[in-house]
Amino acid sequence: NETFQYSWAQIRDINVGNGKYRTKFTGKYFLKIFLENVFENFWKNFWKIFFRFSSFFIADNIVTSCFAITLPFLYSIIAYPLFGLQKSFVKWLTFYFVLVLESHVCLGVGYCVSSFSPNIDFTIALLPAAIVPLIVFCGYLLDTSATPPYAGFLKHLSWYG
Repeated sequence: NETFQYSWAQIRDINVGNGKYRTKFTGKYFLKIFLENVFENFWKNFWKIFFRFSSFFIADNIVTSCFAITLPFLYSIIAYPLFGLQKSFVKWLTFYFVLVLESHVCLGVGYCVSSFSPNIDFTIALLPAAIVPLIVFCGYLLDTSATPPYAGFLKHLSWYG
């Protein structure tokens, strides 16, 4: 930390050019003290009190749930009539509800994979490697009788099967 070597009278004597130097000198130190002490302590305590992991998780789920509800709604309004499906409000509501459930499953899988990985690049590389075997061995793409015995447990792990 810097110490003052001047008296206040000497600082007041710097007042040349309509106080520009005095404003710069005192403003600089005020800003330095404010940013180093007050502002830093305020934000450190603010984040510690208000943003614990549980509150972040709840806030993140609220925000992502808004997207996971709104985007399937827009998709279902456009795609349901284009697919030529039955014109019934109950059937459209079922279609929309399934899309919302699928989007929440995708969010859950993303949370699950991201909990095992240290950064986003590793997550992006890990996700296809984890999901593709579950999709292949679930029974939709490959007959379960053709599955080798050593990979039979994947059918029970897959949420697609």
